[in-house]
This record gives sequence, structure tokens and C-alpha cells, in this order.
Amino acid sequence: MVVRNFLATLPDPGVARTDQRLLARVAGILYVCGSLLVGMVILLPHPASVDDRALLIIMAVAATVGGGLLAYRRTLPKAALHGVVGLGSLLICLCIYFAAAVVAIFPSMFVWVVLLTAYFFGGRGAMAHLAWLLIVYGLALALTQEQGGISPVTRWVVTAFVLSIAALVTSWLVSGLRKQIAAREALESELRHLALHDPLTGLANRRLAEEELGRELARASRDASTLCLAVVDIDGFKSYNDAHGHAAGDRLLKASAGAWRRVVRAGDLISRYGGDEFVVVLPACPLAEAEAVIERLRHASPLETTCSAGVAPAVPGDSVDSLLARADAALYEAKRGGRDSLVVS
Repeated sequence: MVVRNFLATLPDPGVARTDQRLLARVAGILYVCGSLLVGMVILLPHPASVDDRALLIIMAVAATVGGGLLAYRRTLPKAALHGVVGLGSLLICLCIYFAAAVVAIFPSMFVWVVLLTAYFFGGRGAMAHLAWLLIVYGLALALTQEQGGISPVTRWVVTAFVLSIAALVTSWLVSGLRKQIAAREALESELRHLALHDPLTGLANRRLAEEELGRELARASRDASTLCLAVVDIDGFKSYNDAHGHAAGDRLLKASAGAWRRVVRAGDLISRYGGDEFVVVLPACPLAEAEAVIERLRHASPLETTCSAGVAPAVPGDSVDSLLARADAALYEAKRGGRDSLVVS
């Protein structure tokens, strides 16, 4: 249950690979586990030739570093994390040196280093750490006595081979995982764009317009700023469709969207709300400025068409529906008054 709860707290693998806080957290856990392993060697029956005092010092250092990583992981730069991992390899090799009689126990911790570096640091970083590990491991073996008839050279070569294969395979798997995650993120981004944008005009659709309007209403309430909303409708669009065909009507909608998008302010959101009706969200925009923006929009209508618009400033207590209803009512007044005009609610 504890392991399951821990795994549930881990982020998505694609995010995790670039998360330095998680790297520090995992390194801290491995340091603590390493200190526990050293403690077990000290407590369990072992040859008298093992230097218990030296191992106790190494265990204390590992526990301290591990605790520090877990406590201060949010403030460690990446360079420091490289140093921490390199220190871990050195401590493992010191354990091998001071416990020569049980030298075969501690190299198993090299696997932790290889997996950690191959996942978080990528190919070059992982190879650099593997090279450092094998250098200090070779020095440790050179200074220890031969065990069980197996020479230090044999031990080093076998260990180097096993760890190199582990590093290469892990790096390859991580590279494949990154590609899959990148493809998934691209697909999710495309699907989200399709879900929030009109496929014909490329403008925001009704869903995104209402989401953005809700956010801007909340911001206007917090900042005591002026928010205006405009509803714009192409005059005689049904007649245009009947006279020129639906393909021409689609071209008119696309041309209108392109022309209008060029004349609104950079922070304004123009959306196709449905059919030939468009909604323009104008944040931090006084009513007089909103009228000027929408007048520019109306005069930019393409293909000798006209449009009508209703503008409504937000008032305290407004909801998305109430503000839309007032702007829509103003549009209806403009239509009823002869079209090709702007009415303020």
C-alpha cells in the first residue's frame, strides 16, 4: 500500500524527466536506501575484516545527503544534482573499498545510478556518469584484495559490460517514451484546438468564447475594470447564401473572420458563435473605445456586405448569460432599426 501510494504521487513520465524536484526526490530516496543497505551490512553477520567505523561514517553521510535532498529539493540547481549523483557513485566505491571481504554486495547499487542518470540526464549525461562510476570503481578494485579467485580486472570488465548495456537500453527506452509522449501531447493539443475553434473560420467557437467571457468577467470584478461585449451579425446572410450558394456563403464567413480579426485589438477575442453570428469580447475596454473598435470592424466587412452589432458593457452582478442577452438584445434593435448599424445596450 505504501509503495502504491508513493507511485500515485509521481507525475507523468514525460513531465518527470525534466522535473528537477523529482530528480532530487528520487536521488534522496536512493541515498536513504543506500544508507539502510550499509546499515544492514554492519548489523548482519560479516567478516571481521570489514571496517565498520568507515561504513558507519559513509552511512551517516548518505543519510544526511538523502535527508537534505528530500528537504531542500525545490532549491537545488541541476549542476548540484549532477554533483550529488557523482558523490553517490563515489560513496558506493568507498563502501567496496572498506568492505573488501563483501565486495560483491555493494556494486548492485550501481544499477540505481545507471537507471537514475539514463532517465533524467539523457544519453550524454548518463554516459558521463557511467564513465565516472567505472573510474572510481576501478580504483576501488585496484586497492582491494582479490576475492574468491576472481581478479579485479574481471570484476571491472563484467560490471562495466552489464552497466553499459543497462544504460544503453534504459536510454533507448526513455527516448522511445519521450517520442510517444511528444506525439500524444501534439495530438491532445490538436484535439483541444479543434474542440475550441471553428473549423471554417479558425476563430474561437462558442465554448471558448463563453469560457473566456467568464474569465474576463471575474477579472473585471477583481480589477474594477470595464469589460464590453459585442454581438455581430452579417446582414442578409441567408439571402446571400440563397443567391450565391453555400460555398460562397462559407467564403464570406471566412473573409469576414479574416478582415475583422485584423481590426480588433490584440487582446480582444472574436469568435464565431453560430451561423453568421459572431461575438467579440473586449476586456479592459471603456464603452467609447468598444464602440470605436466595433465600428472599425463593421466598416471592414468584405465583399460589399454590411453587418449589424450590439454592444453591452458589463455591470456588477453580470453573468455570462445576462451579458450575452443584453448584447444580443442590442443587436436585435440594430436589426429592427434597418440593419447596418451599431446599438449600445
